[in-house]
Amino acid sequence: MAIDTTKIFQRANRKRRRNDGSNPYQRAVAEFIKVNGPGKSEGKGGERGKSKDKPRLRARLSLFPSLMTPPVFVERSYQIYAKSNDGFVTLREKKFELVAKDGFAVPAGTGGHVHTFSVAPIEGDLVLIMRAHNNSITGAPILTSGYSTIHYPAESNPGVALQWKIMGSTPDVSINVDEHTTKNTAAVLYIWRHVDASTPIDNTYNRTSSSGTAGNPPSHTTLTALAMRMVTTHLNADNSTSSAPAGFSNYKGQQAGGPANLSASMFVASAFAEAAGALDPGVFGTHSSDSWRAYHFALRPISGSPQYAAVAAAAANSGDVDIFSTTAVLGQQKLEVDTANLQPEWQASQAFMEFDMSVISAGETVTSAVLKLFVDTNSNGGADHVSEVRPFDWGGTLDVADARSDAELAALTLLGTLATSGITTGQYNDYSDVAMKDECDKKSATMRIVIASDRNRLATAPTADEFFTAFTQAAASDPMDPYIEITTLGLE
Repeated sequence: MAIDTTKIFQRANRKRRRNDGSNPYQRAVAEFIKVNGPGKSEGKGGERGKSKDKPRLRARLSLFPSLMTPPVFVERSYQIYAKSNDGFVTLREKKFELVAKDGFAVPAGTGGHVHTFSVAPIEGDLVLIMRAHNNSITGAPILTSGYSTIHYPAESNPGVALQWKIMGSTPDVSINVDEHTTKNTAAVLYIWRHVDASTPIDNTYNRTSSSGTAGNPPSHTTLTALAMRMVTTHLNADNSTSSAPAGFSNYKGQQAGGPANLSASMFVASAFAEAAGALDPGVFGTHSSDSWRAYHFALRPISGSPQYAAVAAAAANSGDVDIFSTTAVLGQQKLEVDTANLQPEWQASQAFMEFDMSVISAGETVTSAVLKLFVDTNSNGGADHVSEVRPFDWGGTLDVADARSDAELAALTLLGTLATSGITTGQYNDYSDVAMKDECDKKSATMRIVIASDRNRLATAPTADEFFTAFTQAAASDPMDPYIEITTLGLE
């Protein structure tokens, strides 16, 4: 659309009487006088202020056509579609991750038995060791420094010990366990990730003991939601096997070995506790009938909200398909319970797009810019959220390392938002222009962006589905491709 600025210049010239150099005509006059000198008066008694040189001035001004003819500005519109390398990164987090579960026998002796972990822990991991002995466990039960005690009573038949350690900046790769002079010891060791390092044991343990029946850990009350329950049975004397109580998993059993009347067995299992409260776990599977002690306690989850880790990256350029598959969505999800750890998983997905901005010339000024996505489905059973678009140069080839953490998202400039409460499926939906106009006006040859949920940025755990799906770039003729609608103003 052409904009005639003639009248604008006329009004400006009428209003500005003083020669202050504030409009083009006055500036041209000043330049003419500077070169040619002031005009002469008509003579004695002539009217003051009138110059005989006005025709010459007008002739000279004709040499400056741009000043005599005001410029015409043109408004242009562009639809710049996402390039075919757009895609998404899927991020997942388990509140707890079982890194390793080892069972080993500590032989009789007078020194220490070194067990090398089957999987090396990293900083922040919890190493939890539980043991059973035919007699009492005496002396320094763990020779490796830094272990704290859950319970280590001066008891026998069986003797028990439960201890833990949070790995530091130089994690251990093994554990040195004190040997009994005459009898073997059964030991089970778990390594857990995402445990609260400051208070790993959620509440004081509960325990019970009996003989001639299957080990029966008592009820225990967790104080914190999303805790991991641990149950144990320490069996006296017999080399035996068992199984986890109903509803528990990650079972590990270990026999001490040696003569039956000088041996012991150790049984351990775990269960995720989504809500805080009391639970009676029931009995372990059938095992030899001898005296036993059983414990029930819980591990506290890492404090704060989900800490996501990228697990997959995918380009979405294989035809007319959703940006996200059924297991990767634009927003967050609470997925099905993890059968290995009996706990739900949280998942988040972030979209990455690239736009070729070279069509906008240097002389144009971007006056508006709106990102548009064609929304296919909107699933917000958990919570409505705000989809946010931010500038991020992911290099054009997507990788899991391109995923942005909550802090990294917060550090990026907000370009636009789309509230899922206002989404209409089956059509294009517009992101508000917060700073998209300014980003487009930079006129970079390529502009790359990331789209993520505000609840991902705020590290807010999802309670159910809180996502939507949109169509990606597939072909130039596809009417559902993502694009930015841009308006500019520039000279004709």
